Parts: sequence; structure tokens; C-alpha cells
Amino acid sequence: MIERIKSFFVHIVRKSDLTANIGIIAVLCLLTVVIYDVTKTEVTVSADGESFTVETHAETVGDVLAEQNIDTIKHDDVEPPLAAEVEEGLIIEYMPAQHVNVSLDGSEEDVWTTVDTVDELMEELDIAVSSHDEVEPSLHAQIEDGMTIAYEEAFPVTVEHDGESAQIWTVAATVEAVLDAQNIDIGELDKVEPEIDETLTAETDVTITRVEKITETVEESVSFATVRENDDSLEAGTERVEQEGERGTLQKTYEVLVEDGEEVSRELLDEEVVEESSDRVIAIGTMEQSETVSRGRSKASDESTEEPAEEESSASTGSEASEESSPAADESESSSETASANSSSSSDNNSSSEGSSSSAESESSGSSASSQSESSGGSWKSFQATAYTASCNGCSGVTATGVDLNANPNANVIAVDPSVIPLGSKVEVKGHGTFTAADTGGAINGNKIDIFMSDRGSATSFGRQSVQVRVVD
Repeated sequence: MIERIKSFFVHIVRKSDLTANIGIIAVLCLLTVVIYDVTKTEVTVSADGESFTVETHAETVGDVLAEQNIDTIKHDDVEPPLAAEVEEGLIIEYMPAQHVNVSLDGSEEDVWTTVDTVDELMEELDIAVSSHDEVEPSLHAQIEDGMTIAYEEAFPVTVEHDGESAQIWTVAATVEAVLDAQNIDIGELDKVEPEIDETLTAETDVTITRVEKITETVEESVSFATVRENDDSLEAGTERVEQEGERGTLQKTYEVLVEDGEEVSRELLDEEVVEESSDRVIAIGTMEQSETVSRGRSKASDESTEEPAEEESSASTGSEASEESSPAADESESSSETASANSSSSSDNNSSSEGSSSSAESESSGSSASSQSESSGGSWKSFQATAYTASCNGCSGVTATGVDLNANPNANVIAVDPSVIPLGSKVEVKGHGTFTAADTGGAINGNKIDIFMSDRGSATSFGRQSVQVRVVD
């Protein structure tokens, strides 16, 4: 074709009449232009949200975009691809990529994208955004070149408070921020674990312990003391309550620390005596008796020269003993001499009963320090010891302090001189055990004791012994 056109022009030039051919040349040029325009390819370009049609002799999509002064980069989205051949009616879609900075849970990342919204970008990055997660700007925001998008994934936090347990979804934040978001108030004394300013970055248990301080005032009863005083107007072995004791009242103020409703500590702040207690006063008889107190023998007769063993043993071990004559019976002489309250005559028994009743009321076990000092003072002392039973002649079987020996055959009691060992005292007899001073006897004067035994044989065989004695209580 080109060769034919060249031959045509050569032929025209050779003609002598060049002027005549000028018109033909002009026509041919115009025809060439028309043919060039007619042979262009028509394509549609969609870019930046606009669409327009162009006619082009460009061979590729990339050439078409270059003709339109559209510079492309590798991140842009072009459809068909830049290398695709141009065809009549082709539609070229061009979406320029935008550069954004994405912060994923604190980790920075540069991202090129051609999507329109933040939500589409999250899908493109394969991030499933839950309703608890935080995205800034919002998922519906339009993507703009150079923008920063922050994403934080939420995690569960279990908060235990006021007897309840609740699960809260949150993103990385301090404990205080989490509690504020849930409108959970923290008192000045309350304990929070973890610490209130600690930042949570993963699933955590937050425990709130409610703490309060309470001032509490209580009244307490104050016990009274028992005071024993010697009284020489009372017969030895008897007691009388001179004054009944009265309890006092003490008011105490405490600061109580309470955690979750339970008391964990209390501190005494103040105490005040509201009412003083008054002592219980007991008079202890110290007047010497001229007659026997418990077993019907006078002191004079007890201190007389020894009679035959049969007669002396009958007072402590029973009338049957008078028929026996043996060394053992001889040794029991002092037992008859120290006859106690449980063997007293009827008239003496009444007097002893008064002392017994008074002693029972007066907590006889707690003798005063001064009385103990007058007796043994806790140290060992030498005493003469004899033994007796509840079945001696004229015996009532009831001690001066009211112990029924017939009903209590295993009672550990001894008869004492109350001016030496106070009634009610606990007395240790070395080698024999501990006894209660619960009885008296006309012959029991000074450092003498009479040990109660449950059977006659034991009392008889005990005889008279020198023993070591001390008051232990």
C-alpha cells in the first residue's frame, strides 16, 4: 500500500503541469487525516470516581493511562492489567492506592490499599472486628491518603466485688479506667488486686475487697475479788459472809476493721469504769474451842495421857475397833483424838453446819495470800498425820464444809486446823497425794492433819505418821 502511494506521488511530480496536481495532493492529505482518525480505538476510562471516553491508537492499557497523564504505581488497582491490549469498547477501571498507617494492638504497620472504608480495610487485613473492639476512626470512615487507623482487640476481665462476679470486655487500660467505665466506686480503704494503676493487657481477675473501720462501744462485766479476814469472835473452823460481792461495769471503745463484712481485727481505743466492783468479804473464825468440834472429844481429853489403844481407835474407826487390841490399833490413837466434823455430836453438828454453809457460799478454794502465808507459804512443813473414816462412833459422815463422805467414799479430804491451813485449800501430802482441807476436829490443832479414808482397815493401819505438807492453792 505504501509503495503504491509513493509511486503515485512520483508520477504526479513528473508531470509538467504541477499546479494541476496540487489539488490532488491536498485531497490526499485530508484523506490521510480522515483515515487516521477513523482508525482510532474508542475506550472508556474510570478513574477517581469519574468515567470518560477516549479514542486512541495506544496498544496497551498502560499506554492509554499514560496518554491521560495518569501515573500508576504497583499498589494501584488497574483492570484490565496495564499490559492488556486495547480493544474497541474497552473499559479501563483505575483505582489509585492510598497509603495509611495502621496500629494493630500497639504494633505499627504501613498499608497500601484501594478500598474505600475502614471496615473494608479491616476485611482486607483479615481482622474480625467484634462489637467490644475499638477502632479509630470508625468502621464507616472513608479511607484517606496518609491517615492513621488504630485498632485494639478487646479481652475479658472478671471483676469480683460486693459478693458479685461480672465479666467485662475491655481493651488495654488501667484497672481504674476499667472500673470507672463500669461505674464501680472504690472507697478510700478498699483493697484492689491488681493495683488500681496497673495496666491490663490480657485476661485478668480483678478483686475488690470492701474495707471499713467501725468504732464500737461495749460494756463488760468486771468480776469482784473475795477477801478473807480473820475474826477472833468466831469459832475456829467457821466462816461468815460479811459483805456480798458485786460485779462492776467497764465500758470499752474499740476500732474494728471489717473486710467484706467480716471482722479481721479490733484495737482498744479507750476504756472507762462505769461502775466499780465491790469485794466479797468473808470472816474466818480463829477463836480457840474448849470443847470438841466434830467428834465429841474435848481438847483436854485429846491431850491427856494415852488410854488403851482399843478405846482411842474407836473414835476414829468405829465401835468395832474397841474390841481389837493390836499395834495398828495403838497407832490409830491420834485418829480418835482428831475426830472431825463428820463425827460430831448433834449439838456440835448444828454449829458445824453453819460453818459448812458459809464456806460453801464463800468459794472456799480461793484462800487469801495472807492466810496461805500463815500456813505453809507454799513450802514444805512437818505435820503429824492420822486417819479417820465416816463410820466412827457418833459420826454424821458430813465434813465441816458440807462434804458427804458416805456419798463420796473416794473424796480426797483432810481435817485441818483452820488457823494453820485455811478450809478449802488444796494441800499436798508428800507420798500420799493432794487433798482438800474440808474438815476440822477437836484434836486437830497446830501442825496436825487427819486424812479421810474410805475403809476402817486402811485408817487403822495408817496409825500416826510424821509427814511433809504444803499448801498448793
